[in-house]
Amino acid sequence: MDKKTSKRYLKNFLEFESWRQEQGLEGTKLADMDTDLETWAEFLFYEVSSARGGRQKIVNAKAHLVLLRPEAKNQLPATAKAIRGWDKLVPPNQRPPAPRSVVFALTRLFAARGQRQMALIVALAMDCLLRISEALALTTDTVNPAAEGAGGNILVALHLEKTKTGRHKSVTVKCPALAREIREYLPTLLEGGRTCSRLFFLTAAEVNSNIATALKELEVPYIFTCHSLRHGGATAMLMDGISIQDIKFRGRWACLQSLENYLQVWNALVLQVRTPMDVADYGRYYLQHPMRLFGRPDPIKVANFLRAKSGRGL
Repeated sequence: MDKKTSKRYLKNFLEFESWRQEQGLEGTKLADMDTDLETWAEFLFYEVSSARGGRQKIVNAKAHLVLLRPEAKNQLPATAKAIRGWDKLVPPNQRPPAPRSVVFALTRLFAARGQRQMALIVALAMDCLLRISEALALTTDTVNPAAEGAGGNILVALHLEKTKTGRHKSVTVKCPALAREIREYLPTLLEGGRTCSRLFFLTAAEVNSNIATALKELEVPYIFTCHSLRHGGATAMLMDGISIQDIKFRGRWACLQSLENYLQVWNALVLQVRTPMDVADYGRYYLQHPMRLFGRPDPIKVANFLRAKSGRGL
């Protein structure tokens, strides 16, 4: 460990000890120290102006205590729980959500090139707020193209057998163009007498790599991943006036309070994204004409768009 880190650990531990003295706390057993660190975390959460800075103080004080007393390693459950709770309530610095125009531009780019699986994954991640693991786990058995919804409406429903917040969740596709494309895509997977098939034959790394390559071609100066599309979908719903409770239900978040904090951060971040004007216009066109989003592949038109963009030096 370098001296700078060691000094930072010591500084925050002494700050913790000073706070303990002020509170009249004198216990020296690990259980006492663990409880006191948890209480200090609660104090800092409500009293310290920089929430992320307060969390780091807890982490540093805990690290120094482990240096002083090696037996404390993995023996401070209350402190560990406080740090995990802090992370849920105060999101760390993260990448901005992908704006709708960028997602629609990406979807059309993949569709026009005949990369049907990538177009569907990108669109589903935003429309259904899917995590990459949820999208790649879909099969023809877990997608119902003729589910009956409210009022007898026929919907495309996804059965998510395993999610981060529990098993057997579901979500329906909202975008009519996306629903139509899924209905047309499913039969192609069952050709040759197959009774069940995965929907997508890509890995998470390949999906994110393809997105990164497409963004580079579009000269979008941000690193968006599949998770950025999920966050972008939630932020778009908030901007459309959808209640946080409904966003929580659709996105399968476990905690309403943590989602509320996330949305505040995402909304601020997405408003700072500066999408190249031609890419924004390209995406907005398909946002306004969604039934053309999954039109026939047209790689020549896409190539001409990218060539013109490069020629303008954008």
